[in-house]
Amino acid sequence: MEILNVKIKNFSDYILGVKLYDNGNLVITASNPVDYVLDGVKFINRKRIESITYESDSFKNRIMELKFQRYLDSLNLKRFKGFEINNFQSLSTTIKEESLLCEFSFNKEDVVYIGNIINVHASSIDVNFYDEKCRFVENDSIDYESMTSITILSDYLNSLSDFMKINSLFV
Repeated sequence: MEILNVKIKNFSDYILGVKLYDNGNLVITASNPVDYVLDGVKFINRKRIESITYESDSFKNRIMELKFQRYLDSLNLKRFKGFEINNFQSLSTTIKEESLLCEFSFNKEDVVYIGNIINVHASSIDVNFYDEKCRFVENDSIDYESMTSITILSDYLNSLSDFMKINSLFV
């Protein structure tokens, strides 16, 4: 298990997470937004990464090891075929099949967009975007090259998704 500090080009803050997979196109982490918390799976565009450093705090590593397997089991990631996801297109296809709500990050570190993927193309996806109160905002196309990261299965996204399903808000 490796705890990563990922520096995105032109971002001041690091993305923290436990490494799940790195295939040269995507770095996949169990997101670690604050100490000892794992929350969601983040798929980071390798082309946007400036550097990756590894956590050397042995106490933090021991705590995270205790939590890590239990957290992975709770996510039921078998549907992601052992992370045989090669790029944003294969990821988007899996996310669409699973009808998961996503958090999209682009060029600004303090701005994210919430949406669900409705169509997958060779170089882009079509997404229905929602505001913070789960109201449909717009449908737009996103080029894979413009994405910094996609996050799924976070507590925030799961809460919004549950709310939307109960209230039939998915378009």
